[in-house]
Amino acid sequence: MREHALVYLAANLPDPPTSRSIASHARQPLKRAESELQQLQQRGALQFDPAANAWASPPLRYTHDAYTANEQFLLRLPAAAKEELERRLVKALSYSLGILVGCLMLAIVARIPFPLVFFGGLLVAFLTFLKILKAPPPAIPEF
Repeated sequence: MREHALVYLAANLPDPPTSRSIASHARQPLKRAESELQQLQQRGALQFDPAANAWASPPLRYTHDAYTANEQFLLRLPAAAKEELERRLVKALSYSLGILVGCLMLAIVARIPFPLVFFGGLLVAFLTFLKILKAPPPAIPEF
């Protein structure tokens, strides 16, 4: 669904765009970005140079204004909202679980009373969860 972001990044990244750099800028897991890049290559939208291990687009200019217009259109679709919510929920739950496990380890190792550490950790995990859910998505930089 966000293939336009991959095409934009492949065309505009300053260094030879590798799969890893494209995935990190596109806020996608590497495996998913690689599979979408392969699909774009099969359709002729992108070309892969194995010698340089870099992606290139055919001679076209995908401007930031066109990218922004396409992104705003896609963000209005229900599937985009669902995808973004799922990504944020996984991240927020992972961080919260890490905080609670850290608090448990702190209570065991430092011999701090468990209820104090648990409820403090629960409060910190809840605030972290809300902060991650409410944070705006990071924008792709303009090149």
